[in-house]
Amino acid sequence: ILKRYTQWFVDQAEADNVPREKMGFYITDTLAAMNVTGIMRYPVEDDGTLGRGRVFFDMTDAPEAEAIDGVKVDVAGNVYVSGPGGLWIISSEGRHLGTVVGPRPMHNFAWGDEDGSTLYITARSALYRMPLLTRGVAPTSM
Repeated sequence: ILKRYTQWFVDQAEADNVPREKMGFYITDTLAAMNVTGIMRYPVEDDGTLGRGRVFFDMTDAPEAEAIDGVKVDVAGNVYVSGPGGLWIISSEGRHLGTVVGPRPMHNFAWGDEDGSTLYITARSALYRMPLLTRGVAPTSM
């Protein structure tokens, strides 16, 4: 089922014109064995399988101890992840572009609106709507 999902992801990303070198399968976690809290990136191979993963972005030294939760990708390949201190935006090369700080800790989010250029972000007791100048790689049906 994972191979089917990754092939679906590649199809969606290609439909949104995301270059293959910017594609990846991202997993956020506290990687105890590596003593790292961060994001792992697994390349999607031509046959839809996942290649060998690597630490894409290390958040170990982040200023706060909030859990890493949601992760999404925009059409430019930038990665959005809710984590310590807010919504982190990381380039496809793994460079921290900035952090959006909300009034409450952010947890998960989804691309929305007709053109996919709005992030809907959940917090413990709130829902935020954030229009952007980019679009997300939005899922359709599998």
